[in-house]
Amino acid sequence: MSPFGPATFWAPLPGLVLLLGVAPGNWNLSINAGMKLGPAETGRCCAASNLFATSLSRSFADRRVSVWGEVYARLDVPHVELGELAGDAGTIVNITRRVAVDLGLLVGRARRTLVIAVLAGLSVRFGG
Repeated sequence: MSPFGPATFWAPLPGLVLLLGVAPGNWNLSINAGMKLGPAETGRCCAASNLFATSLSRSFADRRVSVWGEVYARLDVPHVELGELAGDAGTIVNITRRVAVDLGLLVGRARRTLVIAVLAGLSVRFGG
């Protein structure tokens, strides 16, 4: 039995994302759009969301340091309500060929709530 009760919907849900990436000059521009299905607030299938994201990045110092910025939005269907709108920006420093650290700041809103977050991470690349 589900910990969320018998009315909770459990199943793989489809999604579709279209990606476009271009590199004008030393900049990398990425545009993403898609649609996903998720459980509705009732716990049953399905609520749809449209997703949109655009990001811009550039590397410096022989690709050891990168800066990036991103804006993304989620529209909830069928009400076409803005479920989420946010932007974030930061920097990535490649310490070695396989290890990088990053730091960023996110500002946005989810429904009617202001969201501010400091982002930090450590990436380790495995394999060839």
